[in-house]
Amino acid sequence: MGKAEDILKAKQFEPLRLIDNKFRYQLQSTCSSLSVFYGIPKAHKIGFPIRPTISDIGSYQYKLSKYLAKVIRDARLQAESYIKDSFEFVKRIKEIALDKQQKTCIMCSSDVESLYIKVPVDDAIETTLNYIFV
Repeated sequence: MGKAEDILKAKQFEPLRLIDNKFRYQLQSTCSSLSVFYGIPKAHKIGFPIRPTISDIGSYQYKLSKYLAKVIRDARLQAESYIKDSFEFVKRIKEIALDKQQKTCIMCSSDVESLYIKVPVDDAIETTLNYIFV
């Protein structure tokens, strides 16, 4: 976490005009609340397991997280296969033209379990910061 703190405090942004002092101050937390942990039941699963959720709204890292998410999103190319939400999915699926000879069509989906469970947090932060600023 030291590198993220160094980046917020450093003056390396001034010559690049990426972040001015006013915006840098807005990203730094001056008054914040704790993150809130709660669970949302998965009504479609047997036994109604809980989906753990953490709300960071109002927490010390909220504004910085939103800013970094936007920087990362804008910096990378969007894959053709990326679908933003269910509305875009419906729009795309309506545009698919099937062969008239084909009588059946199968659509399937999959559910990923524990996708991020083994990602080392420090390495992920370091890699992301290096990707953005190096």
